[in-house]
Amino acid sequence: MRHYEIVFMVHPDQSEQVPGMIERYTGIITNDGGTIHRLEDWGRRQLAYPIEKLHKAHYVLINAEATAEAIEELE
Repeated sequence: MRHYEIVFMVHPDQSEQVPGMIERYTGIITNDGGTIHRLEDWGRRQLAYPIEKLHKAHYVLINAEATAEAIEELE
């Protein structure tokens, strides 16, 4: 298994759905035999530049050891 640093951004209107997304993504990794080394919910932050006219997004960082199959499923 390889080590991965995953940062995903969520549309600011969907911030209330982030705990469910975190649970689903960590479940995909751990059910396939991987381990979560660090999980940080950075919250809503300013983007460096607008993406599709949005200036903010909700950020989550996951450091994990996972299989290629689990990462493929996350993508």
